[in-house]
Amino acid sequence: MKMTDLKRDPIVIEWLQTINAKPDTEKLYLQDMQEFTNYTGKNPETLLKEAEEDIKAGKLTRQRRILELKNII
Repeated sequence: MKMTDLKRDPIVIEWLQTINAKPDTEKLYLQDMQEFTNYTGKNPETLLKEAEEDIKAGKLTRQRRILELKNII
């Protein structure tokens, strides 16, 4: 995902406001989010929905979909 798209994404905006990130931290987080969305091919909304589904399903941290990416790296 492009940095400009991430900066306008409602999920990302809410996340950054919630953590009250300082400008340098925000820049680093956005760079990391860009790399992660490009790597997974998923947007922030999809990633958040998957994480919430896993939590609601009662999955332990080690069972969550986000960790499936470790096997790809």
